[in-house]
Amino acid sequence: MAILAGGKNTRFYSENKSFLRLQGKYIIDHQLEILKKIFSEIMIITNEPEKFSGYDELLKYPDIYPSKGPLSGIHSALYHLQSDSVFVVAGDMPFLSKNLIKKLIDVSYQKEAVIPVNEKGIEPLHGIYNKSLVRPLGLFLKSSEKLSIRDFLKTTEPSYIEVPGESYSFININSPEDLKKFSGFN
Repeated sequence: MAILAGGKNTRFYSENKSFLRLQGKYIIDHQLEILKKIFSEIMIITNEPEKFSGYDELLKYPDIYPSKGPLSGIHSALYHLQSDSVFVVAGDMPFLSKNLIKKLIDVSYQKEAVIPVNEKGIEPLHGIYNKSLVRPLGLFLKSSEKLSIRDFLKTTEPSYIEVPGESYSFININSPEDLKKFSGFN
């Protein structure tokens, strides 16, 4: 499993969003509280591993193709992966659902990708990606000018899983306003 924590975080003055305090603890601690119940191996994809020095139990890897956005983080996770697939989540998503993650895992066997879909659309930064995508994704990162996950997924055969009623799981903290808005959210 991989937490992507490599964004530029310009709205937070370059502070890594994993270390924003929400409801009294860091976002990463909210995530780890759920993820440790499901996964024995957790990696963090970051180009600033020193910021995560207090998390010795996490494997830390940089982007292989820096400055190419979340796709590069997914590629790095796949490249360093020891198993067949990886659950990937953005480092700014504090309200993970153990049941939803297990649902995705249950349908992921031999799929290139399993991406949840809700009323707002697809959620590719809360999905499962197969190791078989590491090479095509590397080639895509080298050759494509469009670096959106959606564009890459068009080159694969993902399974889209409807997950109505799970919108809270996909909340991400993108601005100081979001942080304030979701401070009392449970």
